[in-house]
Amino acid sequence: MLSLALNLSSLAVMGGAAVPPWKAVQNILARGGYTALGQFDATNAASIALSGASVTGWTDLITGITLAPGVSSTRPIYSDADFGTGPCVIADGIDDYLSASSVPYPVNADPCEIWTCADQTALGSDGAGSRRIFSYGSSSGSGVISRMLYRSVVSVVNRVSAIVGDGTSGAITETSTDFSGKKTTRLVITGTNALLSVNGGTPVSAPKVPTTTNQRTVMFANLNVATAFWKGSASCVLITPLLDDATADKLLAHFNSRISS
Repeated sequence: MLSLALNLSSLAVMGGAAVPPWKAVQNILARGGYTALGQFDATNAASIALSGASVTGWTDLITGITLAPGVSSTRPIYSDADFGTGPCVIADGIDDYLSASSVPYPVNADPCEIWTCADQTALGSDGAGSRRIFSYGSSSGSGVISRMLYRSVVSVVNRVSAIVGDGTSGAITETSTDFSGKKTTRLVITGTNALLSVNGGTPVSAPKVPTTTNQRTVMFANLNVATAFWKGSASCVLITPLLDDATADKLLAHFNSRISS
């Protein structure tokens, strides 16, 4: 009963009616004239298939693609109250992941934005290097034809990095924010540039003309599903068209409210 009460208290109220967080995201986009391209959202419990507390599938609310673990031992865990007071999917940082052998998101040089509202719990001193939160593109794990968001380590400090493969694997890293704990990350891929920011801070950028392929989508691991396992949880991974500033600000405020709940 306590968990139910906490989750209900996190619902947004719009026009006198409670709106679940996953729907609030879609409403924010719609008011700006946009439609999400992909949305994995733990606040929509119906999109997550379970065996006990173990996740056997997480379905994109927009495209219907379902990410699934390889075997039972690689299943993440669902919690209805471990992201502040809200729900999330938790990966152990050892071998948990979810994947699908398809990509219904922008490929080649097509633009998009990738947002994550997630909790990164690995220590900068853990020696693991990169830990992927969300990637799509090459099934080999190659960054040169993929789009990736991940935890990197710079001088024993957690940072957020991105790869927007343009024929090389050069990463973009935001070095102003300790990427530990709950954070909202935004990767903007314009088709000629990539911009990466955390919690609405000043973005870092680099010229990138993507060459993204369409072989695999992965949550919580590298695209080869054998390395770079995420340690922590995810409340939402969202893919959108390029957004205007006002819509992006409202979306950021929504995700930051999840982080602070």
